[in-house]
Amino acid sequence: MNVPVTQFDPVQLIYTVILTNPQEQAGEYGYYDEDGHLNKDNLKTNIRATLHPVDSNGNALEIEDFLNPTVSYSVQNTKIQENPKQETKIQTAKKV
Repeated sequence: MNVPVTQFDPVQLIYTVILTNPQEQAGEYGYYDEDGHLNKDNLKTNIRATLHPVDSNGNALEIEDFLNPTVSYSVQNTKIQENPKQETKIQTAKKV
């Protein structure tokens, strides 16, 4: 989405990440790198981040690529107790 920005009014990007292949085994996955300066190649928040600035007069300025932040997440070791199977007795009667 295009949003007007000035040097005095910075913009903040907020991401919602949906894992396409979430892990189920307990452990730590990915590497958290808030601004992408570590150049990690896993769990990126986006494929590419490019700014196409236009000044107040409508003139296109130099395109700027940004680094890609990465995220991490934890899977806790939880034990799910299954409910014991309950037997259901069904009585049928034959009419003669």
